[in-house]
Amino acid sequence: ELLVLVLGSVALGALTDRLLPWPAAPAVPAAAVFGAYAVDLAAGSPLTALAISGPSPKGGARYYGIGNELEAILGLTVLLGAGAALTRVRPVWAARGFVLACLVAAMVLGAGRLGADVGGVVTLGAGAAVAAIAVLAAGGRRPSGRAITVAVALPVAAVVGLVAIDLATAGGAHLTRSVIEADDPGELFEIAGRRFRISFSGLDNGTTPISISVTLALLGLGTWKRDRLLAPLRDAPAFRAGIAGALAATVVGALANDSGPLILLIGTIFLLLAVGYARARPAERST
Repeated sequence: ELLVLVLGSVALGALTDRLLPWPAAPAVPAAAVFGAYAVDLAAGSPLTALAISGPSPKGGARYYGIGNELEAILGLTVLLGAGAALTRVRPVWAARGFVLACLVAAMVLGAGRLGADVGGVVTLGAGAAVAAIAVLAAGGRRPSGRAITVAVALPVAAVVGLVAIDLATAGGAHLTRSVIEADDPGELFEIAGRRFRISFSGLDNGTTPISISVTLALLGLGTWKRDRLLAPLRDAPAFRAGIAGALAATVVGALANDSGPLILLIGTIFLLLAVGYARARPAERST
């Protein structure tokens, strides 16, 4: 299985990178992976429960739907895949593409009858907002106040939309039950606070403090040196925006879920791979 994963993924990656213009290749595996999971979730998660990323309730992966590990993996896959797919699109349409792709993905991950993972809705909403603003700014178009307001409200709107879908389909996601059964707003804040405390209660376990320290250092250094690291993406603003959205999704996802350190580690690995792909831009052929 390890040989199939390692050699197979590298071979398929090389093939798609050969057939498609750089940096559009990541869009193919992103669409294939997310599409396969969406079909399986609609069928009741029979294969997702057998995947390497699950089940492991203690680690955040459940026997049904999407757990925290898959939430991070699929959410970042969508953001980076959308960035690759929208490379040749005008900035204004690329921004709309990010929002549309992430909203559709968020409903798949969050709906009670599909992924049943509320954290994925918040994570993708934040990632879409940052990616949309970033691609507009990179295209030389200063985001308007209205665009920024819509971007900030996007994660909240996505959660509200999820509740509406669950009520309409009798999905019964735990967020919907919490909202309906809550006696007052204070109870909702108590639930959010409890999840936040659970998320970071394991920071002092084993080598976790070392891993998280290295992760935070890498994220900070990457943010500081972003112009230099992402210089090869000067004419691919959408892919660069996808990386910015993935960074935002990593940070927000770590804060919004009850396994923050794990999501932070997964997100950092994805970002390292994305930056490595950007830095490996093929040399332009001389005419």
